[in-house]
Amino acid sequence: LQRRQRKAPLVVVDIAVPRDVSPAAAALTGIDYTDIDRLQQVITENVQHRQEAVGSAEQIIGEECEAFQQKLDSRSVVPVIQALRRAAEEVRQTEVKKALAHLPRLSSQEQAQVEELSRGIVNKLLHHPMVRLKEQAHLGNGIQYATVVKDIFALNGISTATPVSPSQRESHLIDGHRPCLLVIAHGSRRTATNDAFNALVAQLYRRTDQFAAIQPAFLEMAQPDIAAGITACVGHGCQHIIVVPFFLGRGIHTQLHIPERIEEAISQHPGLQVTITEPIGEHPGIFDLLLEQAEVMLV
Repeated sequence: LQRRQRKAPLVVVDIAVPRDVSPAAAALTGIDYTDIDRLQQVITENVQHRQEAVGSAEQIIGEECEAFQQKLDSRSVVPVIQALRRAAEEVRQTEVKKALAHLPRLSSQEQAQVEELSRGIVNKLLHHPMVRLKEQAHLGNGIQYATVVKDIFALNGISTATPVSPSQRESHLIDGHRPCLLVIAHGSRRTATNDAFNALVAQLYRRTDQFAAIQPAFLEMAQPDIAAGITACVGHGCQHIIVVPFFLGRGIHTQLHIPERIEEAISQHPGLQVTITEPIGEHPGIFDLLLEQAEVMLV
């Protein structure tokens, strides 16, 4: 081997036990020798490096999880913030238009300055309330604070609420009209699964007369989607829609995706009020249902 002329070293990897090549080969010129002991050493070193990086990786994951949770928490007040901004902008535009009508001699530059001044005043007035809303959302108080803001400013839009009890149903009548119930499931690629959900919603309608209509809708992968479901409720003359997410718990769909889709949909129906309940998995009765299902197998 030593007499062979090679431009590159000869790589010898001996993983046999016992060895097929003497360790002395490592001392020869032009030989890159590795045996099972050396491979084990490399593995040990790599594992050690990875273990040393675990702390940094966990810190990064923790920071990102916290940032995501804060963003998710803030979504509970986003619809109210958006409604507040819209209401303030409508007032600003109306008042500026009135003012400019009495100031016909203002140049276009001066009119632009009035517009800019009004926007600055609105932004400064809204800044602290919106920051406070987001801060309280991170502390778990978003729903309470959002409800207060919505009531104070008489905002129409989405309110997040706890499940509605029978004793509260009468308070949800608007001008004597019953609300509609919109039950939202995730949706499946399997037609049979979607059909089963539709059948369940149909049974609900036959079991109660508290709602003007009970409409199914799907977040994705099936029709009707949320926008179509809300349009169907409006078609029944509903001015108030109670939304029940057919989901097991609070997650990105119930906290983010569903409110976003509803916010987009109700923008097409001025004056419509929408209330989102907790997902059905958050109802305390879920425990009894779970145990009942399991206890059937004990008989």
